[in-house]
Amino acid sequence: KLLPCYGNLRALIMHESHKSKYSVHPCSDKMYQDLKQLYWWHNMKADIATYVIKCLTCLRVKAEHQKPSGLLRAFKKALGTRLDMSTSYHPETDGQSERTIQTIEDMLRACVIDFGNGWERHLPLVEFSYNNSYHASIKAAPFKALYGCKCRSPVCWDAQLTGPEIIQETTEKIVQIKQRL
Repeated sequence: KLLPCYGNLRALIMHESHKSKYSVHPCSDKMYQDLKQLYWWHNMKADIATYVIKCLTCLRVKAEHQKPSGLLRAFKKALGTRLDMSTSYHPETDGQSERTIQTIEDMLRACVIDFGNGWERHLPLVEFSYNNSYHASIKAAPFKALYGCKCRSPVCWDAQLTGPEIIQETTEKIVQIKQRL
């Protein structure tokens, strides 16, 4: 479980856990909760937070999150949906549903930014990422809560190897996955 500081292995794992098509830009808390089940290194939580803060896609999503214009308006127009605003803390507003919708909208924004016109091909991966990432409300990923185990993704490789072997295997698997996408 201890991940040695060898080359850019930690950066590769954070990249796969944040920017890959299987993860769709989770926030630093979700990313940490998911990764700590598989790996550990000194200052891991701070490293993950720094990595996410520097993500340009996340910065754009956060900026778009504040206003219903630009990317989101074009996105909803392309889908032919209406934009209905609700008041925060209004009795009729369901907070948990609103938070879920906000999370999914942020994931869709990230897809549009990352994949442009081909974003709709990645909708199944948005669903996979959402269902396989940690949710504070249930203290687990929905998939794990339902089936009792986490659905395997490229970040969940068997940690049987240690030292240089794990670095070599991890690097090879990341290259292999990138070639398939």
